[in-house]
Amino acid sequence: MVGNKPFLHGQKALRLSEGISRRKSTAYVGISSYIYPHASISIWVKCISLGALLGLITFALQGCGSLTVSDEIQQPSPARPIWSSDEIRGHLRVLNAPAAGFRGTGTDGFANVAAYFAARMAEFKLQPVLSSEFRVIYQTPLHRAQGWLMQVVNGDTLLMRQDEPFRVDGRSDRGRVFVSRVGWETNKDPLQGTRSVTRAVALPLGKGTTTRLQELRDDGVRLVLLVGELQAKSYAHPIRDLLVIQIKKETWDQLRVADPEAGSSLQQEQGVWTLTYPVGVQVETQTLPYAGALNLMGYVSGKHPALADELVLICADVDALPSIYQTGANESGTGAAAGLEVARQLATFSRHWLVPGRTVLFAFWSGSQTGHAGLREYLARPMWSLEKTRSVIYVGIRSESISQVAALVEGEGISFIPLPAQSVADTVVTEPLETGISMQEEIQHSLRLAEQAYALLFQEAVATEAVPAFTDSLLAPYNP
Repeated sequence: MVGNKPFLHGQKALRLSEGISRRKSTAYVGISSYIYPHASISIWVKCISLGALLGLITFALQGCGSLTVSDEIQQPSPARPIWSSDEIRGHLRVLNAPAAGFRGTGTDGFANVAAYFAARMAEFKLQPVLSSEFRVIYQTPLHRAQGWLMQVVNGDTLLMRQDEPFRVDGRSDRGRVFVSRVGWETNKDPLQGTRSVTRAVALPLGKGTTTRLQELRDDGVRLVLLVGELQAKSYAHPIRDLLVIQIKKETWDQLRVADPEAGSSLQQEQGVWTLTYPVGVQVETQTLPYAGALNLMGYVSGKHPALADELVLICADVDALPSIYQTGANESGTGAAAGLEVARQLATFSRHWLVPGRTVLFAFWSGSQTGHAGLREYLARPMWSLEKTRSVIYVGIRSESISQVAALVEGEGISFIPLPAQSVADTVVTEPLETGISMQEEIQHSLRLAEQAYALLFQEAVATEAVPAFTDSLLAPYNP
């Protein structure tokens, strides 16, 4: 019995210590609740919030287990450029700004646009072809109309000025003529013997070739009316002693019915129309045998040790002609804007990658409306050996000019790659919309041209035979 006493005393001691611990714990909680009355509530709230958060995370992991996140970081590279519609919009705004006018070769408007292009090429860090200058001056003959007037002379004179739907043809000489009879030459029956009959001839616009106009001039004709849809075209020289006017069919019909009460004002006699009232035409032109013109050129040096001396030329036209609306240029300049955007991309990549392999020259021509005078000047006095020129990529070239330019380029033994423009001709691009073609449509067209031009340029100058294909493992960090 005595041996068990320590055990009994131990049990009592244990029960006694447990009771004291419970009393202390109860007292502690009571004191804590008295000092911090919201402590127990905040603990429960935190526990509930933590449980809810864990539940949401579990649900998200279970419900979104099928979703994958790409590890690829989207960054521009020579193989994957990222185009800027804002850059294109800025270029088009300058090309079609009031200060640019119609961007005619040798005009102040063209000079303003050339200054902008030169500044942007310097900003892109292209290398200028002449020391520190991107603008290359050359001389070319220019001929353009400065003003014109047509009037029907009667008691109530009807004047038709520049805002009417007719325009002076680019081959017209300056002068003044009054006529009362007009010979009409159809597509099937050429007019004969006009010298003794009339000083004016009207014929379909499509028949107005330079050769035919010279024949009529030699036969004594002083005025030719080209009837049809108006066309913008410029020439370096006029046909001397001949006035040539393009006129819409509706306007031609008005001239033929000058007096509605008298019916038709023309009587047809053996292919010649006699007008009830004489018609007067006056044209003022300017002919400059040696006008100053500008080309803009900058290049990106090739980096391939064996191919850097070979050249790929990518070019576009900057100049234009007056619109028939007399409010700006007849072309928006999408090709030039696209070419400038391609230059920005390639110049940026060349500072971070070993591209291009071949040297790339960016050229923006004037004189495209006068027989491609700017391109002819370059081919006559090239900045790079023509024998070392691999190809010419022509961005936004007019479809009717492809055959002529191809003959010039391929005649030098150079491959010619045209990228025709697809925008509507003879439209003025403004913001907001004024003439039926929105700025956004022209931006999209220019971006498509830029993508096509860069794809061709990549084949010709970047992905050369001896340069490894670009992969993510070869890409340097991009930090423009």
